[in-house]
Amino acid sequence: MKKSCLLAALCLALIACPVMAEETEKTPSLIEEVRTLIEAEDYEAAVPILQEAADIGDAEAQNMLGNCYMYGLGIEQDEEEAAKYYQLSADQGNIPAAYNLAFSYLNGKGVEQDLKTAEEWYQKALDAGYEPDDEDQKHIAEVMGEDSQNKEE
Repeated sequence: MKKSCLLAALCLALIACPVMAEETEKTPSLIEEVRTLIEAEDYEAAVPILQEAADIGDAEAQNMLGNCYMYGLGIEQDEEEAAKYYQLSADQGNIPAAYNLAFSYLNGKGVEQDLKTAEEWYQKALDAGYEPDDEDQKHIAEVMGEDSQNKEE
């Protein structure tokens, strides 16, 4: 019985692969379309496209959709949804999403406030090459101390 279930699962995965590959190939053009809409501040038109790309698993789209939810851009503000999309994106290695997730944990936005988790995500972002501006450095210093930028130097 186990063997037939495993075989069925593998067959389904093989059938789904071409569809997923096609959809994943669409995401760069979707992201470019979204960037154009966001530059025009047409967030309501951008959100459904972001949702489509995020559902496919595009990390950049997940982070951008998280921002839309966090700030109520083109969609009703929902900090929990924002944190969910930041997490999905950060788990794929998206550096801005790691920073956004850390900020969410620092401030208890969409997640329970957790300074240890905030510090872990800030450190992951910094280790991955995130270059914080002055405002970001203030947030990081709140959690990690003033010399957090100098740990690797």
